Amino acid sequence: MERLDPWGTGLPEDYSRLMQEFGIRPLEELLPKIPDPLHLMRRGVIFGHRDFERVLERMVGNGRYAVMTGLMPSGKMHLGHKMVVDQLVWYQRKGGEIFLCIADMEAFSARGIPYEKGREIAFEEYLLNCEALGLELERCRVYFQSRSQEVQGLAYSLARKVNFSEVRAIYGFSGETHLSHLYYPMIDVADILHPQLEKFGGPRPTVVPVGVDQDPHLRLARDVAAKFSEEYGFLPPSS
Repeated sequence: MERLDPWGTGLPEDYSRLMQEFGIRPLEELLPKIPDPLHLMRRGVIFGHRDFERVLERMVGNGRYAVMTGLMPSGKMHLGHKMVVDQLVWYQRKGGEIFLCIADMEAFSARGIPYEKGREIAFEEYLLNCEALGLELERCRVYFQSRSQEVQGLAYSLARKVNFSEVRAIYGFSGETHLSHLYYPMIDVADILHPQLEKFGGPRPTVVPVGVDQDPHLRLARDVAAKFSEEYGFLPPSS
């Protein structure tokens, strides 16, 4: 099985095999049903999905759904970030409630960037550009991981049903991986699932627009959602 590294720079060699291995379905099969699809969808840049039908049903029926993604404040904003923001703008106009995470804990654990520096980058580089690209930040739930008690508390609770063997199989962690990096995937899972907490309106379809390199986080989040479906009522996140 191919292993993807969310913190690396490599790309898969065979996208078709990757989609088959990880249960990613071609988005083109849903394009005729998507109202005014984003240009990235029409051109095949966004090429795959998991359970997007659940979100599409709410979108077409004017129902409630959430959109959750994050930006790691580690440097200059680039074209990849812009494509994510373009999706957020599109979803916002289609009625989705946007949860935008500033992943300062990830920047600290994976890149060694101090929290204050990450905060500075987020405000001066990422959030200003998001607004310039058309995202209405006042209508989004924007938060920093390091300052979200909901995310940190949920991560700790969810971690009791995830063991080292699971995260090692997904991420390839070794005995040299430091503990803050080992624990970080649970923060990411909590980011993805916390829009379904009662405080934010309870369980609902949630779509996570990310690149294929971030798929390990989605797979872990879907596994964890299934383990806690009775306790929290979580629906598996779509992508």
